[in-house]
Formats: sequence, structure tokens, C-alpha cells
Amino acid sequence: MSLTYQLAQLKQQINSIGNDAKTTAQRLGRFRGRFSQSLSIASRQRWLLILAVFLLAVLVRLAPLLWTSALADESEMYDDGVYFAAAQHLVAGQLPYRDFVLVHPPGIAVAMAPLAALGHFIGDGNAFAAARLLLIAVGAVNAALVTWIAGRQRAVAGAVGGLLYAVWWPAASAETTVFLEPILNLLLLLAAGLLTGKDPSPRRITVAGLLMGASVSFKLWPAPVLVVLVVWLFRTYGFREARRFAVGCALSLVAVLGPFFMIAPRQMWSMVILDQVSRNNVPSAEQSIVDRLLPFAGASSHLDNVVPAGVVFLVIAAALVSIVLLVRTLPWGLLWFSVLCIQLVELLLASNYYGTHYPAFAAASFAVLCGFAAGHGLQLLHNGMQLRFASALTITVLLLFLASSIAIGAHRGQEGAVDNSALRSFAHGHRCVFTSSTVAIIADEESRNIDHRCRYQVDLFGLFLEEHRVGGGEGKTVSKLTAPAWQRHVQEELVRSDAVILNLKYQDWETWTPATRSAFLSRFKSAGQIGLLQLWAVNRS
Repeated sequence: MSLTYQLAQLKQQINSIGNDAKTTAQRLGRFRGRFSQSLSIASRQRWLLILAVFLLAVLVRLAPLLWTSALADESEMYDDGVYFAAAQHLVAGQLPYRDFVLVHPPGIAVAMAPLAALGHFIGDGNAFAAARLLLIAVGAVNAALVTWIAGRQRAVAGAVGGLLYAVWWPAASAETTVFLEPILNLLLLLAAGLLTGKDPSPRRITVAGLLMGASVSFKLWPAPVLVVLVVWLFRTYGFREARRFAVGCALSLVAVLGPFFMIAPRQMWSMVILDQVSRNNVPSAEQSIVDRLLPFAGASSHLDNVVPAGVVFLVIAAALVSIVLLVRTLPWGLLWFSVLCIQLVELLLASNYYGTHYPAFAAASFAVLCGFAAGHGLQLLHNGMQLRFASALTITVLLLFLASSIAIGAHRGQEGAVDNSALRSFAHGHRCVFTSSTVAIIADEESRNIDHRCRYQVDLFGLFLEEHRVGGGEGKTVSKLTAPAWQRHVQEELVRSDAVILNLKYQDWETWTPATRSAFLSRFKSAGQIGLLQLWAVNRS
């Protein structure tokens, strides 16, 4: 065989290999294009789902307030007015703990300060409505975050978790005004979302620590959850990453709490820690386990019926058992389950006073776990069952949406809309108006009281806790009627006032002793009534 023939054969083989390589490259290119297109479609679908859940959450929270004209009105709540008024006093240069009573960490006053400052330009009531809109947006972001986190397992997990959070009454109701729970859920979801990604970087772990530390600066309840995350990081990634997270938490706490503690250490410790402990000795209409379970189903405390509470308890127990069985093998299933258990224990061990918005504290972890369970359980079903599951999910979401909307609307509009213009007209005709913080805010009177140096406490209930404990009442069950120091303070505030707005639903009159009532009636005369708000003006005759 000649050398020329061999060279020709070799050249032919080389050309063949080149053609094969070119063909393979073309096939890989087409495959890569189809794969990229598939990923792009999946990504778009995921973001469309997140957007849909976000918009649904906004609708559930905002629509009932618009229907009942309750967005800019005085609501049935008390705490939201206290938190916003605290921010108004902070903007005016008055510090919590040193200058007025605040029985929570200062985070909410700091966070609401920009909107409180806005009240000087657009009015207190409009600024308060803007704050409510902000918290509605926070709730919608929370629902989107649940969709994002649960959706890491499967799309259906994200859909179930996000839709549940968007329409579940405890979360939807709490995220319609200035409460602490929506912010706690936001910070938890952001922190956990950073920690449960693939191989979280040191920077992400530090940021997660900063976020969890910030959550404790709003309320003390996230502290045990923070400990759970530290333990999980230690077991999963080692001591260095757990320490990094803990350092981030410490930095955040020092940055927010440090300045206030340095200025008034004794008062801050007393109000934030000791006064919360003393709440267990304060009688309340909401003390039973039954009443603590009812809000999970959207029932208020006046429905003191063991049957619906028992049903709710059984449903929650069955859901938790199912979740444990389904998610125990998932990478982050046990972490979220541990967080939920800690939160439920805290809710059951909370003080005698139990607000209907408290269950929202556990809403995020509960929704994420339900999403995980649904996504994991769906893998065990055949195609026909999956279709039935999707249909049942759609119907359930629609029913929960209707139930949440009706419940929120009933709670917010049970007394009818307040004539804010008439209320402001009355309040602005006087220098110092004694009333609850929420009423003062919608009447555009809180800022005027501050400017006029009327020296009102933003939280009379918090003042009761403080004076009850300091006065030696700790360990004894007492009420405002048996708290002479608190009664004297109310009498002093009445003397400094030339107008009073009493809220009948808070039963202000029922908490006054005969001496306080007598002092009130000798100084003021009735000036009419707006809804459930009684107007009183100083008697100058």
C-alpha cells in the first residue's frame, strides 16, 4: 500500500471526525437553545405566579378597607394607633422610655418615623392611611416571599404556600394596619430565604443575621426563633457560620436598641422586659385556649364556643401531623417545622391579653410548610388525583378569599365610617384633646397635641402595666379600677384638657373609678356624638 493512499485515507478519517464533531456541536447548540428556552419559560412562569400571589394578597387586604371606608378611619384596634403615635413623638424629639411609655422595643417607632414626619404636610390621618397601605404592601411581599421560598421545591409548593398566606385570615387581617407581626414575618422570610439557598455565602449569612436581629428590635417574640436558626447553622455549616450569623444579629440589635438603652437603660429594661412579664397578672376577656384558637379560623373572641375552636384545633393538629410525615426528609422541612413549633408555643404561652392579630406571627412558617407538604405529597399521586388536587386547591383558595374579605370587612366596618371632617372640626376647636392615640391621629390632633405640649401618654394601657408593677402590684391580679396611681394620672390628663373624645367600644368610662368620673363630669359637658365616639368639651359656665 503506497504512502499516498495511506495519507488520503488519513485525511478522509480526519474530515469524518471533523464532520462528526461539527454535527455534535450543532446538536448540542440546538439542545442548549431548547434548554435555555425551557428555563426561560419556567422562570417566567415562576415570576408570573409570584406576581399573581402578590396582587391577590393586595386585593384581599385592601378591598375590605375600601368597601367599608375604613382605610383612613379609626379602626377597632388599639395597638396600631400607639405605634404610629410613638413615631410621631419620636419625630418631635421625644424618646420612648425616657419621655413616654412604650412596652415594646423601639423598632416600630423608628420604622414609622418617616411617615409620621409626612403627617406635618398631609395631615396625621392621611399619613396613618399611608402607613396602612405600606403594611398592606408588606403583607403582599410576604405572600410573594412564601411563594418564592416554597417554590424552590416545586411550583405547586410555591402556589399552595403563597396562596394560603395571601388569603389566610390571621395574616390578611393583621396586615391591614400598623401591627408588628407583618414586619416580623417579612424579616423572617428574608433571613430564612437567604439561609436556605444553595450554599449560602458568608455575606448572605451576615445579612440574614442583621435581618433577624432587626426583627427582635420590633418585638421580643422572634428571639427563640433566632436561637433555632443559630443552632441549625451550627449543625449544618459549622461554628464559624453560626458565629457569623450571631454577630450580624448582635450588630443589628446594638444599632437599633443601643442609643435608646444608653439614654434610658433602667426605664427601657423595665418597660420592654418587666412590664411584659407583668401582663400575666392583668385580667382580660381573652384568656382561654379556646379564644386563642378561634382567630386561626377567622372567628373573633366574642364567639366563645368550644365547638368551632375544637374543629380548628383538630384541623391544625392534622395539618401538623401531615406536614411532619411529608416534609421530614426535605432539606429545610425540619427547620421550618422547628420554627413553627416555637412560634405556636409562644402563642399559647402568651400573656392573658391575646389579640386576634397574634396568630399572624406563625402564618409565614405555617404557609411555607403547607406548601412543602403539598408539593411533596403531590409526587405520590397519579395524574388524575393531581387534577383533582388542583381543582380542590382552586376552590379552597376562593372560599378562603371570600371568608377573609367578609371577616376583615366586618371587623373594620362594624361601627360604620367615621365622619372625619366633623371630628377634625371639633378637635381643632380646642387646644388639648384627651383621647386614644388612634382617634387623635385620624382627627389630625396627635401632632397638634404634641406641638401644644399637652403631655399625653401614647399608651395608657402600657402606663397601667408600668405603674402597676412599680407600685408593688407584681404577682397580684389587679385591674385599672384598683390601680390608684393610674387613676390619678388619668385625672391629671383630664385637668390639662379642654376637650375629650371617648371611644365607647374601648369602654373608657368603665375603667374609671367614681372619683375619676366625678372629676370628669365636673369639668366637661357633652358636645355630641360621632358614631361610637362621644365628644365632650370643657364646661366654661
